Parts: sequence; structure tokens; C-alpha cells
Amino acid sequence: MAGRVSKAGEYQIITLSITHVDDRYTLDGEGLVEACARLLADIVCHPAIENGRFDPAMVATEKNSLLDTIAAEMNDKRSYAVARCTELLFEGEPLAVKQYGYAEDVAAITPESAARCYETMLETAAVEIVMIGAGAKAAVGEIFREAFAGTLAGRKRAPITPVFEMEQKLPQQVRAVTEEMDLTQAKMVLGFSVRPAEEKRDLAISRIAAAVYGSSPFSKLFMNVREKLSLCYYCASRMVASSGYMLVDCGIEAANKEKAEKEILHQLEEVCAGSFTDTEMKNAKLAVVNSLRTVTDSLSAMENWLLTEILQGGRSADPTEEIALTESVTAEEVQQFMKSARLSVVYLLAGKKGE
Repeated sequence: MAGRVSKAGEYQIITLSITHVDDRYTLDGEGLVEACARLLADIVCHPAIENGRFDPAMVATEKNSLLDTIAAEMNDKRSYAVARCTELLFEGEPLAVKQYGYAEDVAAITPESAARCYETMLETAAVEIVMIGAGAKAAVGEIFREAFAGTLAGRKRAPITPVFEMEQKLPQQVRAVTEEMDLTQAKMVLGFSVRPAEEKRDLAISRIAAAVYGSSPFSKLFMNVREKLSLCYYCASRMVASSGYMLVDCGIEAANKEKAEKEILHQLEEVCAGSFTDTEMKNAKLAVVNSLRTVTDSLSAMENWLLTEILQGGRSADPTEEIALTESVTAEEVQQFMKSARLSVVYLLAGKKGE
């Protein structure tokens, strides 16, 4: 049994999951699929709320755990820099909010406010049930339908409908932000606005464009900024085309900031100009196709794939169904997509001066 919090665009995703042996492999033929479904449904629909509040001791423990999780985000400087650039890129918008929230807000949480939040979630959350396995899917669906019908009886349930349609966020000017910490290797993240990918083909194009530019070992950023010019320890692009942005993050010597930034932008210009070979396109497609094929190797990866498909209105239960579409992407489509990239934020996490 596990619970976790994640984000999809501006939406917070709360996931409660249970993993168990399939009925075919139990020692005495126990029906674990339905038993575990009932257990999970009971936990979701009947939380430990008494007299309008959660147990104070449990809430205190979870608040301390949450504070530790938030504090730990600072330990991974690369992830921290990426998160800070995203915050700056979408400052003032829901998409900028960190998935675990902020330490200064934790103190205000009470057993009563936590209970109210959970009750509100039951009434307003869009609930998706994802089952991966060979069990009795119809029976599991009925178990959850009955559980929710009983819990929500008499309530006015009004679930939200996630909407991911958005226009490109065009920056008026490039924003440069530098912060200092105790570190030896500086982290630079460039935040770009890109054309939002709302259709399957647009998503396929964005994946290939990212692989050509910076998300694969054969990319422009890796081969030139890192290998050829040695301007950074690592340099990679992260495409979040469904939300209309791209990040390029790198580990650098602070003295190389200007050179690294200039070369990163130069390589983007090269892609926009079509200055990449058929071999580079082939390698990019192989990297993306291999990634699609490996999704089904992991339950968690498959779960994430299915949830993303559901949220974005897709119906592709099998990632390999995207392979033919991926292989049909053209160099011209990659060019046109990358031409939509607009630099918005340059974030530098540097060591403290004099250290």
C-alpha cells in the first residue's frame, strides 16, 4: 500500500495504490484481486476521521515527514534548480506551485483542516481507477462503484474536469535570476515557452524534437555543448509540451555561464534551421521508440502512462501504439516545432562568492 503526490500541469495528483500477487499465483487460490480492491476502496472512502478531525498525533507525524520531504528537495541541487526555473517561468500561476507545497504553509495545517480538505477532495476530485494485471476488472470496477456510492450518498459531488488546452506563453523579455548556495558546481536552467502540444502528432513531434536537441546521448546539446566544447558536466533538455514549455539544464563552472548559454541557444538555432542529419533524426527516433517500448516493463511507468492518457483525453492503452506515429515524424515538423521556442527565463544557482 502506498500513497504519493505528483503534478500534471497545474493539477495536483494524489495517488493511492496497492500492489499484490495475482490470483493465478497465490498459494491456495486466494482471491487477492478483489480483497485488495475492497481494502483500497475502504481506505479511500472511510478515512480515520472522528469528530471532524484526523488523529492529532498522526497529523503531527505527517507534518514532520512533509517538512523533511520539502527540506530534502534542497539537497538535490539539480532538481532544485529545475523546480526554481519552473516557478519563475510560471510565476503567479497554478503550474508554478511545487508538488509538496511550501514549508511555511505546513504549520497552519490542523487535524480539522486536514479532515476538511479530505472531505472536499471526495466531493470535487476527478477519480480515475487504474488496474494493471490479469484480474477480474469488472468485479474491481463494481467494488469501487459501490464504495463511492455509499460514501457519497447525500453529498453534492461536483468533480472537476482537467483541462490542458492552453495558449503559448510568450515572454515580453528574458528574465535572468541568480541565487547563491553552498556548492561547488553551478547549475544553470534555461526556461523556454513552446507551442503547446494538444494532439497526438504534436506530442510525437515534440518528443523527437527534444531528442534531436537535447534529451538523448546523440543530441546537439550533448555532442556539442558537453562533449565537443566541454562547457558543462551535463546538459539536457526536458520537454513538457503538453504544458507549453521546455527546460535546458546543465552543470557548469560559473565562469562558463555566458559561453554555455550562448552555445545552448546556438544549438537551438541549428535545429530550427534544419542543420541536423538523417542519422541524427534516425537516432532520435530510435531513442524515443525504445523509451515507448520500455514503458510496459514497469508497473509504475505503465500506471503513469495510462493516467497521462486519461487526463489528456487519449485512449492509447499500449505505448507501442505510438511507435508508428513517432517514426513518421519529419525533419520539417521538428524544425517548425522548435521555431516556436522562446527563451523566457535564465536561472543560475551559483556558489557563494568568495568560497
